Amino acid sequence: MMEYTAAVITVSDKGSRGEREDTSGPALAGLLTQAGYQVVERVIIPDDREQIRRTLLRCSDELEIALVLTTGGTGFSPRDVTPEATLSVLEREARGIPEAMRYASLQITPRACLSRGVAGLRGGTLIVNLPGSRKAAVENLEAVLQVMRFIYDNIMYAELNTKSDYCQVCGYDGEIKIVEDDGKLVWECPHCHNRDQSKLNVARRTCGYIGTQFWNQGRTAEIKDRVLHL
Repeated sequence: MMEYTAAVITVSDKGSRGEREDTSGPALAGLLTQAGYQVVERVIIPDDREQIRRTLLRCSDELEIALVLTTGGTGFSPRDVTPEATLSVLEREARGIPEAMRYASLQITPRACLSRGVAGLRGGTLIVNLPGSRKAAVENLEAVLQVMRFIYDNIMYAELNTKSDYCQVCGYDGEIKIVEDDGKLVWECPHCHNRDQSKLNVARRTCGYIGTQFWNQGRTAEIKDRVLHL
């Protein structure tokens, strides 16, 4: 099973000032780790719309994290602005995810309908708002965790923002070629002829998919069969 990166952002005025222990953040990070994610970022920030927005942009645009979870700030208090900050950075909403979470929570408490959390994509990053309480955050995530794995494993398409091809050995950033090596298809840097797949970043639109080791692992042969000119 492929490992994806994740971030957990706890949004809480009191938590950011050290006046309240963050219990939801560690619980979510633990659940993600159990599910096979590599949690590379965990922060606590105040209920400030601009700071939430900047943190989301950092996780998606700079760190290129696959899954970003926020916990807190989804209620009706004047300081609950996490959904608004999230919507300001999303390129496409994924409304079914919060709908599924609210449906699952409604089986437990009628107050689940009061959550205003949203979800969606920015480039290759999926951002999901979760409630602030530990119990509700874990229940919501458990309701959609397997579905979110399906997104990464099956239906990430080339409209996502991706980096250009890049060879980590020589720094070449032109088009990485696909060649045959002992009956297998591999990527090769045309500049230094590096064929170490772990040191080649390749992002290419091919038959609707991105041809990268990250999003498209295992599909190279499938694409080759369908696109004869490769």
